[in-house]
Amino acid sequence: MNPYKVTTVMCTDGERLPLLTSAVTSLPVRLANSWLLLSRRIRNQASTLEREARTIGYLHWWADINKINLEEYFESGNAFTANEVNPSLKQYKKV
Repeated sequence: MNPYKVTTVMCTDGERLPLLTSAVTSLPVRLANSWLLLSRRIRNQASTLEREARTIGYLHWWADINKINLEEYFESGNAFTANEVNPSLKQYKKV
């Protein structure tokens, strides 16, 4: 089961604001939500943000399984290559 979930917060002005949170602690995922709020929120509807947050949740889940700290990885300026990602996806193709 995915340890990340999307929680939608209703702002006082009626805006729906989807946030990626831990399904265990209900705490927000800092880097993912910073990106959603600062880079994506202005130009996108809540449904788009929700879909993107859910996708980022799957990325975090994959990183957890592969023992990768995404915040450290991205903050150091790194990016994933196909050679890093593709081998670990074979397990999902078998399902």
